[in-house]
Amino acid sequence: MVNVPDLPDWTFMLYFGGDNNLSSEMIRALNDIGKVGVPKNIALAIQYDPVSPSLPTIRYFLRPGAKTSAKSQAGPIPLAEFAEPVDGAENTANPKVMTEFITAAMDRLPAQRRMLVLSGHGSGAVGDFLTDDNVPPDQARALSIPKLRRALRDAARIADERDRIPTITPKVQEPLLHVLGMDSCAMSMAEVAQEVHKSGLREMVRYLVGSEGFVPDAGWPYALFFERCKAKKSTAFDEQALAAGLVTDYLDFYRPYLPAGVSVDIAACDLRRIGQLTNEFKQLVGQLAVRLVTDPRMQDLVILAHWRAQSFKFNQYVDLADFCQVLRESLPDETDTVAV
Repeated sequence: MVNVPDLPDWTFMLYFGGDNNLSSEMIRALNDIGKVGVPKNIALAIQYDPVSPSLPTIRYFLRPGAKTSAKSQAGPIPLAEFAEPVDGAENTANPKVMTEFITAAMDRLPAQRRMLVLSGHGSGAVGDFLTDDNVPPDQARALSIPKLRRALRDAARIADERDRIPTITPKVQEPLLHVLGMDSCAMSMAEVAQEVHKSGLREMVRYLVGSEGFVPDAGWPYALFFERCKAKKSTAFDEQALAAGLVTDYLDFYRPYLPAGVSVDIAACDLRRIGQLTNEFKQLVGQLAVRLVTDPRMQDLVILAHWRAQSFKFNQYVDLADFCQVLRESLPDETDTVAV
């Protein structure tokens, strides 16, 4: 498929899993977006699953430059003039629901590049993700990381079948998602990156933006992000610039709250380097496995490095780079020390 110059530069897809205690914050985010409006040459698709049992799951498909307002004309429904009820999408944690949203957004709002933001509860590589408090009896109330991979894999397959992914650079197949944003706690994990990057030879996600630690209930500052997108002289920014902008906007938004004890972290990761990280990590594990058997000091050094390194989620996760740095500093000055 050749490049299509008349397509918008980006489609932003926001997947709001609000059937829980975060629902009110997502209403605020929708209203903030309504106040700012949609930037030119950026299409916006949103799915919001509210906690109220009287309201259906709602979708919004907003074309570039759409004029929006935070003032609702239909009672409790935000951005009511654009709201479309969706049947069968009451469980945000269902991978089929996510797949259908992504493919619907790509069908209704095709663009040169795509970003998906998953907003809801997160718990890292082995915990519950996008929890939904009210689901059908036969369905899970949380999404696992393997099921997230399945949702993206199925969306990529459907997009390829429908020829929905234009090629920006000749002879280079574009990913399903140029940026995957995790507006959720503890989702900037190497394990998560490994799962979502590729399916076989098919690139699914190029950049992952997320936090290793907790994300405040207020979540990402969508109003600030959209305002800065609108202020740019050109919206034709690439995925690296977009990912970096998400990091900058998040930190700028929460920096004034430092005196109140609010601490945040966020990173943008180029997943094209995840293979190199995986290989080097395997080498580290192999060397440590040998040293743990041959050197009685190594067990204590590894445990100490884990304690001293930056940890997250009540010490369940540890920052890999910091762990390696601490372990390196703890090792005796030997010519045969383990390579970290």
